[in-house]
Amino acid sequence: MPRLPALFLLPTVALYAAEPAPPVANNEQGIRVERVEIDGCRMVHPDRVEFLLAIRAGRRIGQRELLESIADDVKAIERLGPFSDIKAAQFPGTTPDSVVVRYSFRELPYVQEVKLSGVSFFQRDGTMKLLEIKKGGHLNSYQLEGDRRAIQRKLEDDGRRHAQVDAQVVESPPGSGFVTVTYAVDAGASIKVGGIEFIGLPDDLPRVLLREDRTLLNRISEAYQPELLPLDGSALIRRIQDLGWLDARLVESHVEVTDLVRPLDDRRRHGPNLAPDGERDDRVVIIYKLECGTRYTLGDVAFVGDTAGAATEAELLAAFNGLTEERGWPVLWRVLFATFVGAKLGDGHTMQTGDWFLAEELYGSEDPEGTVGAVERARRVVSNRGYARAELIPSRRLDLEKHIVHLTLQIRPGQVYTIGRVDIRGNDTTRDRIARRALSLHPGQQWNDDDLDESKRQLRRLGLFKESPGRPMRIVRQYPNDRPNEVDLVVELTEKETAQLNLGGGYSSASGLFLQFGFEEANFDPLALGWPPRGAGQQVGANLYLSKDRNAVSSSWTNPHLFDGPWSWTISGNLDNSKLQDWDERRISGGTSVGRNLFGNDVLLSGGYNFTSLGIRNIGDSAPDDAREDIYELHTVKGGVTYDRLDNRLYPTRGMLASGSLSYTGLMGGDARYMDWRLRYDRFLPLHRRLEGGSTVLRFSGSWRQIDSTDGNGVPFYARFMGGGSSPNHRGYDQNGEGPFGFNKKGNRSRLGGTRELLATGELIIPVQGTDDGIRLVLFSDTGWVWSANDAVHFNDLRVATGIGIRFPQQLPVALDFAWLVNRRDEDQPTQVHFSLGQIQF
Repeated sequence: MPRLPALFLLPTVALYAAEPAPPVANNEQGIRVERVEIDGCRMVHPDRVEFLLAIRAGRRIGQRELLESIADDVKAIERLGPFSDIKAAQFPGTTPDSVVVRYSFRELPYVQEVKLSGVSFFQRDGTMKLLEIKKGGHLNSYQLEGDRRAIQRKLEDDGRRHAQVDAQVVESPPGSGFVTVTYAVDAGASIKVGGIEFIGLPDDLPRVLLREDRTLLNRISEAYQPELLPLDGSALIRRIQDLGWLDARLVESHVEVTDLVRPLDDRRRHGPNLAPDGERDDRVVIIYKLECGTRYTLGDVAFVGDTAGAATEAELLAAFNGLTEERGWPVLWRVLFATFVGAKLGDGHTMQTGDWFLAEELYGSEDPEGTVGAVERARRVVSNRGYARAELIPSRRLDLEKHIVHLTLQIRPGQVYTIGRVDIRGNDTTRDRIARRALSLHPGQQWNDDDLDESKRQLRRLGLFKESPGRPMRIVRQYPNDRPNEVDLVVELTEKETAQLNLGGGYSSASGLFLQFGFEEANFDPLALGWPPRGAGQQVGANLYLSKDRNAVSSSWTNPHLFDGPWSWTISGNLDNSKLQDWDERRISGGTSVGRNLFGNDVLLSGGYNFTSLGIRNIGDSAPDDAREDIYELHTVKGGVTYDRLDNRLYPTRGMLASGSLSYTGLMGGDARYMDWRLRYDRFLPLHRRLEGGSTVLRFSGSWRQIDSTDGNGVPFYARFMGGGSSPNHRGYDQNGEGPFGFNKKGNRSRLGGTRELLATGELIIPVQGTDDGIRLVLFSDTGWVWSANDAVHFNDLRVATGIGIRFPQQLPVALDFAWLVNRRDEDQPTQVHFSLGQIQF
């Protein structure tokens, strides 16, 4: 308990019955209040107290009313706050019909300073926020004890199980009423969970699966909280039962205390014979003793109830088993399809008689993007035919001898529903039609759960709306009483920042510094009357790039759904002055393209035309021999196809993106004739989803580019390319540093440029802050090379770079990569640093 001077004992509020005054003259006018005395004020002015009182000097009042008013006054003084031991009394006045009323109390001390001792600088601010006693307030012993307990509770939650907190109050100078409050903290050792062990666990149940269970509250390397051990024991048993060991039970759990062996500890350096000796006792090993029994398998599955003709039992059983037409492929093909085409891995899951009885396979994953359970698959056979309220209720029958679970699923289809109203809410800026065209459910259409899921996916892909675990994107069903055969939909959205301001720069080992200014708006509306002009879902952007060797300006506009249809239209222009090559070039270009969306906007077919005026001058001594000064006119016709199954355009965590394009320069005349082939593939696989909503993602990317001459004169020198640079290029090289080199006729080493390029990238993206748009750590590996037209493609030529990078959030969108070239040549630099400042959203 805190040590308080005697002056500041626990405040109590006491109302003493007013002492009866001597008999006064009984007259019709009552008793006169001669004066009101206030006793006990130190920092609070007496006038402030007197202002609250109902009893006033000179007032005549009856004896009963006098007592009631005094009681009310005591309560008013109490409500004022900084007082304790409040008393009221009345005394005879100077005349027989008068009284003197006195209010006495003790004013609480004034807090002039609040201190913390034994707390580090980084913990001080967070601890001070817990305190109710503040500088400039009055000392209250209840709050003082509450603050002491709050600090101790916080330390215990952080693993400081032996923490001690003492609240000290010092009046300075004595008798002044001013006090300094000091919370003296002895944090003790930080006790964390060093390990989790199991006794009695079956051999075919991976221990790591239980140690890393997200439902555990005491996890390895986190603060040890013994009061939560019973909850962890229950969570473990539920997890084991969900994996098929239905008879599992927890025999006991206990804790063994040890201590962490530091890297420089003698016990660590001198070998395993010197084990932890309990010097610090700052680590615990939690041991769970289990009895799991025999694992259960799935037995017979039967369906009962009236499906109202919506489905046959054979259809329901096939869906339950995961053997519908698209899921009936061999396992290898299902895995390949899920990996390379982008379907959920859970779509290939099956549950048939004889399989292990797994809760996740039966009921599905809690993750909305995870496994679809067997029960839900069977239910959707009915619900996708209009039965919006269809239910499939499973009941289990256990065969305890054979360890088999027989399932009976009761069908309650309800009635057929059609879509009534569809209301969009939360789109304060975005027009309704932008969200409506992403929906697969429309008024008058029969209900379908798969269309509901597809609607959510298309809304996410727009990139205009937020989604987080706390506020997920929802499409709420409502069943109006006046329209019994219809279901209304309410689409609840939260708009996100769609404008991106690019103000920053970058650095690479060879190119040096550059500045970049740009603006992009993903929700542009040219017909908007207000500012900013947003709401139509169109995309507009402009960029300015300035550096010593390159100045460029570009702009573009895209309408992804022309006239709200499946067609898109893009117009772009570019002016680029560059000295990055061994010559100076001025490139002026403009073009347009038209696209057609297919298969629920997953596939985009596009075609377009681009005109380029390319001026070459100031050819250097290191240029290739075929370099010539001139102004070249290039007419390019291009076409391509893109298959996009990414879940988010800015921060994808699952899905894939594949594209292929062919550009033909010279088909409509010009100074050169060549074809440019490009293939690209990106795949995102979520490995782990955190409670905050962020996902640890494994990304695979591959690209191939090839240029071929169509007139027999070879690919022009200005069309050949070099690799290297910041992502998405090969990060093991600086910009234009990867590719074939040779010696020209002048005897100088020259960048010849290549006609074929292969690049493969693997990245592990870890959300450090727990969210996909926060700080992310990136571990990467780039493998690739650029070959000239005369070189054969050999995999021995591939160069591998590994490295680490960091991506900062939207508020400070910095990208920083450190790359190490593994199998470098003598002329290659061993390391590269790539830094860039990306886009700020608002």
